[in-house]
Amino acid sequence: MEKIWLRPMQIDDMDLIYQWANEPECRKNSFHMEKIPYEDHKKWFQAKLISKYCDMFVACREKTPIGQIRLEYEGDKALISYSVTKEERGRGYGGVLLKLAEEKVRDKKINIHVLEGLVKEHNIASQRKFEEMGYDKQKKGSCFCYQKRLEVKNENMVRMLK
Repeated sequence: MEKIWLRPMQIDDMDLIYQWANEPECRKNSFHMEKIPYEDHKKWFQAKLISKYCDMFVACREKTPIGQIRLEYEGDKALISYSVTKEERGRGYGGVLLKLAEEKVRDKKINIHVLEGLVKEHNIASQRKFEEMGYDKQKKGSCFCYQKRLEVKNENMVRMLK
């Protein structure tokens, strides 16, 4: 598989992310399935881009954007939301994005102990990716909640946990 890497999102990515977010399969797998109005997306995107509680990345294969991943921080959790472009689905990139997101959280050296993703019941591909990456699965309403505890390797972080 080609090398996949994450680059931080920029304001110039707003229209690309808007197109991806409104792609029919992406809407079907989202918790809010209706088409997103551009003005709503613009406000949301700008707010997320400057939030200290959110990191957003574009996944690239060489220079080609193939998807996106967002990490939203709540307490000691990082909530994961990701998507792969329709042209690139089915190639195993979802698992790569999850692995790269975990690395980003670890590199950030913040007090995050749990990665979490919510997946709709019919989204079998995402369920498989979370399971392949070692996430625990629990039923939560009409979806599944996947969680993975991060091991703390840094002594300073261990002291912070006590």
